Amino acid sequence: PLPAPWPATARSGFVSLLGAGESMITVGEALDQAGLISAMLPGWERLRSMPQWDPIHIYTVDRHLMETAVQASKLVRCVRRPDLLLLAAIFHDIGKGTGSDHSVCGAEMIDRWLPRLGIGAADVETIRLLVLHHLLLPDTAARRDPDDPATLRLITDVIPDVATLELLHALAESDGRAAGPKTWSTWKATQVADLVVKVRAAMQTGIIARAQPILSAVELDLIGQAGAGKLGVGMENVQGVLRVTVAAKDRAGLVSATAGCLTLNRLIISAANVRTINSVALLSWVAQSQFGDAPQLATLRSDLINALDGGIDVAAALAKRDLTAAPRVAVPDPVVSVISGASTQASVLEVRAHDMPGLLYRMTSVLAGAGAVISSAMIDTHGSEVVDVFYLVDSGGLAFTAERTTQLATQLATALTSAKR
Repeated sequence: PLPAPWPATARSGFVSLLGAGESMITVGEALDQAGLISAMLPGWERLRSMPQWDPIHIYTVDRHLMETAVQASKLVRCVRRPDLLLLAAIFHDIGKGTGSDHSVCGAEMIDRWLPRLGIGAADVETIRLLVLHHLLLPDTAARRDPDDPATLRLITDVIPDVATLELLHALAESDGRAAGPKTWSTWKATQVADLVVKVRAAMQTGIIARAQPILSAVELDLIGQAGAGKLGVGMENVQGVLRVTVAAKDRAGLVSATAGCLTLNRLIISAANVRTINSVALLSWVAQSQFGDAPQLATLRSDLINALDGGIDVAAALAKRDLTAAPRVAVPDPVVSVISGASTQASVLEVRAHDMPGLLYRMTSVLAGAGAVISSAMIDTHGSEVVDVFYLVDSGGLAFTAERTTQLATQLATALTSAKR
């Protein structure tokens, strides 16, 4: 039995094991089967072979923790304290199975688990922060406008410095890659990386202001086309996933018309991002073809022009194809929530609903019909469920009153519930 606290040689050996890469899995499982991990880390036995409730995970909790350490071992040169990254990786989900928020419970357990290893108080606090907030970056990137000062403040208020931010970024990537092949996509990686760049800049300068969007060469070209009065449309296939980018002069109904047009072209939308840059709306979509090959770029561009000019009645076309039919299984009613404090520049609504063809078109059409302009949006699909966030302003570019925002939420929830039925 190891004394408490562990001697330095034992602590160093444990961290070295965590950083050994793929070969650590075989050794770690052998140690666990022999009862040695539980002897070293009382409480580990609760995690052994514990099933995951989230279907994105392909491993049990204990195996996921080991896999996260394996992924973290590949990122040790990206952080200033590799040992803290590896320790956070193996402990980040220890709060699972308690019946409460696993991040909060895990952070509370850290104060009992780590001092036994001989970890100093300052390092225990850093790891506690990493465990408590290990979902902060991916969740924020997916559900908040990364250019909004309130989003940056959400992170800088709880993450004290750039070194901890780097650790959190590496932990988020390690956790995502360990969960399963679809969890940490190139889209997700780009979202999180862009957010980290902006948060780092705010930390280093001490200035939290609306951040400048990070744009690719393709996006800049499409924005240039839109500025010249054309409709910019780009399409590329990245690792079997279709990315469609649309740039156009911002106008009412643009998002809904584009969403509807993509659906009419048999594209299933799994994620999207909407931004407004100097009066140009930049719409980025992640989709996959429902049947066969994706549409040709020229065809998609022509259909978008017709949809925006009224040459295609998107609503009628969708209704004709019966794409807004209610699902054939019983599903919970949609939930539309007002996210107070998410922005000082816009009103923010979060929609959670069962996914169905034409859903995004219906949501954005309701908002446009209510006089709400979508200044930015984050669309995310988790299996059969969507979590969509809309930043809304009025025709003058101002946030709605609290009362009007609540009315919009109620109106949207009513429309979605009636469609479900």
